[in-house]
Amino acid sequence: MAEIKHDFLTWPWQRWAAERPSDVAISLGDQTKGAQTYTWAEVSTQVDVFAQGLVEQGIKRDQLVAVIADNTIDVVWLILAIIRIGARYVGLNPKLSFAEIQQQLAMLDNHYLWSDRDIATEQLTGQEITLRQPEVSRMVPVTWQEHRPVTLTLTSGSTGSPKAVVHSPESHLASASGLLSKMTFNAEDSWLLSLPLFHISGLAILWRWLYRGACLVIVEKALQQQALSWVTHASLVPTQLQRLLDQVPTQQPIALKQVLLGGAHIPVSLTDKARSAGIDCWCGYGMTEMASTISVKQADESQGVGNVLPNRELFLREGEILVRGKSLCLGYYRNHTIFLYFR
Repeated sequence: MAEIKHDFLTWPWQRWAAERPSDVAISLGDQTKGAQTYTWAEVSTQVDVFAQGLVEQGIKRDQLVAVIADNTIDVVWLILAIIRIGARYVGLNPKLSFAEIQQQLAMLDNHYLWSDRDIATEQLTGQEITLRQPEVSRMVPVTWQEHRPVTLTLTSGSTGSPKAVVHSPESHLASASGLLSKMTFNAEDSWLLSLPLFHISGLAILWRWLYRGACLVIVEKALQQQALSWVTHASLVPTQLQRLLDQVPTQQPIALKQVLLGGAHIPVSLTDKARSAGIDCWCGYGMTEMASTISVKQADESQGVGNVLPNRELFLREGEILVRGKSLCLGYYRNHTIFLYFR
């Protein structure tokens, strides 16, 4: 199995803040109207500030913080700050009914809860917290450990009740490095945060950004289609790409260079048109337990889901397809315990 190594000896945002402090790490809002930006130095500072605020509210290592929200900059700050203090993040789909949210939180038995919407949090599991600066500056005595459990992601529950899949920085970064050995994504590039952070595909975008030290672009849902005009990378469904190509006049340069397509049938006519516009399209197969993408290929007329990426292995046993590798999750979370069903 081909293996891609990463060499993070500290928190990824701290590494990039040390190496490229003035590079833009986050672009927030409409770029045509002057988007707000954060450099890596500012990201590193902001994460530590919010981490201190979480510690001040009593959150301890290995405790579980549930977040119910759509993608915003606040959710990104929360995820990074939660990880920074050694706690664990789990996102819930805000479109679920109140009863479904109650049920999922009861199953998780989370310690803390944050939401950006007006819901009856007193009827939900977990003490409500806020994203804020500390009243008194303090040290955050948690060091970088790539094997530490940091995120929980709920599966779709298509084969039964949803399972809470536990990943570490090692598995997330292994997933990112394997995909980026095929897709070109450099430090000067930008990836649109177009998928929800309560889903493994959204978290995968976050960890690709952290792995490469590039720019993460965050906009409101209403601006996502427009944002495709100024980002270099995006994860899309085919109709989003089709709309972009329909709107852009022939011969006009497009910033978008690489697209990871999924969620629906991908017409060859679409990928041919994208290629003519200078956009490379990719598709593949993935799963929550493997931190997103397992195999990938250029989206074209060829069949299949591509070749297995570095840091993953695929093999057959008694008629079943099995996968393993560096991107494999630690296990499933239940009753405050990680059940190591794998490895």
